[in-house]
Amino acid sequence: MQQPKAPGKKAAPSATPPVASIPVISDVGNLSPPEKPEPVLHAKNAGLGPCTSAVERGSASAIDAPHSAFSNWHSGAPNLHAFQSIVIETYQSPVAPRAASVILASPSANGCDATSIQVFPSARPCIDVEKDILKSSAVIGKLAGLPLYRSSVGEHRILMPSAGNGCVIIGVSVQYVAGAAAAPLPVQPAPAPIISPSPTPSAK
Repeated sequence: MQQPKAPGKKAAPSATPPVASIPVISDVGNLSPPEKPEPVLHAKNAGLGPCTSAVERGSASAIDAPHSAFSNWHSGAPNLHAFQSIVIETYQSPVAPRAASVILASPSANGCDATSIQVFPSARPCIDVEKDILKSSAVIGKLAGLPLYRSSVGEHRILMPSAGNGCVIIGVSVQYVAGAAAAPLPVQPAPAPIISPSPTPSAK
């Protein structure tokens, strides 16, 4: 008579919990490298004028990975109105494969101002992300209970907890670009004095 088999031992659970990940989309289309930011190309093609430098600075602070961008500007007078670019960046990381950036540039009285906003969803908990943030940033206050950080280069960041114990990193930076100094006007020669003619003596 065949004896029943003893139940097998269950494998011990792993001491390291599985790392959460965000689904990765394989079809990403044509991407540009970070050293060739698409918003800058769009600004130059649009004829943005002095604000092109502001878009360059904003792109440098927000774009650090292969990306694709969509930009809007005033077609009639691009150098007199706001410029906007929406950027999606791709990363080789299952916990944070995508980031979205918005770059805004607007002419000012003395040049151009640009704001860069980066939204970086991560499957890591905010308590872990904060350890990395504090290496180059300091807490300067709280907004609705969430710490506000300022980096060594003046960027402000917020860590917002998301569903599933994830974290959304939000970074905001502002760039002020002064306009080119106006060329000095040529010195005009002083006008020659006008001498009134002496009155003609009346005939006697």
